[in-house]
Amino acid sequence: MSVVAMLCGIHFWKIVNDFWNCHSKLIKAVELFPGPRTIPLLGNALEFATNPKNAINVMAKFGMEYSTYRLWIGSKLFIIITNPKDIEIVMESPKTSKKAFFYKFMEPVVINSMINGHGPKMRANRKIQEPLINGKCLPFFMETFNKQVRRYINDLNSKLNQEEFDISDESEYCVADMLFETVIGIPGVGQDNGDLTIPHALETALDILFQRIVTPWLHPTFIFNLSKCGREFNAALELGKDRLQQIINEKKQLYMALARGDPGVEEPKPSILDLLIQNVLETNAMNDQEIISDMIAIIVGFYDAVLGIFSFTILMLAIHPDMQDKVREEVAFVIGADDDVVITNIGKLNYTRMAIQETIRLFPVGPFLSREITDDLQIDKYILPKGSTVAMLPLVTHKSPKYWHEPDKFYPERFLPKNSKNRHPFAYVPFSGGSRSCPGSKFGMSCLHVMVAHFIRKYQVMTTMSLEDIKLRTHISVRSLNGYKVSIKNINQL
Repeated sequence: MSVVAMLCGIHFWKIVNDFWNCHSKLIKAVELFPGPRTIPLLGNALEFATNPKNAINVMAKFGMEYSTYRLWIGSKLFIIITNPKDIEIVMESPKTSKKAFFYKFMEPVVINSMINGHGPKMRANRKIQEPLINGKCLPFFMETFNKQVRRYINDLNSKLNQEEFDISDESEYCVADMLFETVIGIPGVGQDNGDLTIPHALETALDILFQRIVTPWLHPTFIFNLSKCGREFNAALELGKDRLQQIINEKKQLYMALARGDPGVEEPKPSILDLLIQNVLETNAMNDQEIISDMIAIIVGFYDAVLGIFSFTILMLAIHPDMQDKVREEVAFVIGADDDVVITNIGKLNYTRMAIQETIRLFPVGPFLSREITDDLQIDKYILPKGSTVAMLPLVTHKSPKYWHEPDKFYPERFLPKNSKNRHPFAYVPFSGGSRSCPGSKFGMSCLHVMVAHFIRKYQVMTTMSLEDIKLRTHISVRSLNGYKVSIKNINQL
């Protein structure tokens, strides 16, 4: 026993010694970096842990003061950057291809996915999936988008000439139904029965994930799993995983029956999951765990981004009725009074696209984008040390007067080619960039065009809110703390 105890003691001492040596190197490497004052052991964690939902506002406040700065969350070093030149270097460097350490907190349910994976296997899986998301089935997905949005628009008639309501609350069932049918390949019935089990479970998990990131005493897995939020997190992810596993099993049985030529078996409508399963049955390129992990990534990305961007876009057009009229005139000219939006329309809806882009500029899909630094990396004025985590802060970059004229105003015309030609390409990062860029941006933007076009064509939207009223809270994407309050009138009543 004494030998075992001695060996354990030596091993523990080595772990502590290695950690301290590494930590000391990081402290020395960033001693000239600006940043807020720290306290022993916790660093800057108390700035965030006491109110995680306000974290993005705290980070933005520091970002306005320092173009580049450091934060310590416990023993974890974060370097925050806002300069487009630095963002370009980070996004394009092979030294930053690995996502930040905290994405590992989603294991063991989500493993090596598009959210938290890296390396050859993740890249190979991405090459399989990206064409499925944005490829030849996109025109068919547009049919589903139109069908579900028409249902949603008709249901909104109950809100005509009424008091203000939250457009996000009213839209989430429609977004879920589009997700169910185009991504998972199951009937979209959220607008019938209000079932949002899968997306709500994953949203809960992501809220807790951010709380864990900024709370260093929850970083150790054994402590987190014993906590209330840890139990809720694991339950939410397991719920999503179990439901997806059930759907995958059913679909595999269906496609094997089709291959055998069993009578009475009909081929389902295409969805991203159906296309992926067909590919896997032919190539054996992915196992069920990998499929589940990447489906969770797609579900989270689609549901959260589309719902958030649409809600903010409608609110922006309500605040700016002259720009709302421009979108409406363009939709009427390009699409007509009641036609569906087809894929060939998207490229012609220029002002609509700019309104969505301007919304994303003010309220980024990813308010901060994080990467691990796997080797020292030189940026404009500093060296990012190996072992640190770099976080790009689009919320600050997108609103900096260094890169944008009157950045706090909603002005879609800033995205006209003549107004964009001298702007640094990384001053606007709507869907990340480099090897970790969003694989579903075309898919999501197509859906948003359908939603905005149908909505603005049918309704005049108004609000008592102003741009200055909107307070932001931290989520996987930026959300409005005080909601998205609008009222509507039928366009034919005007």
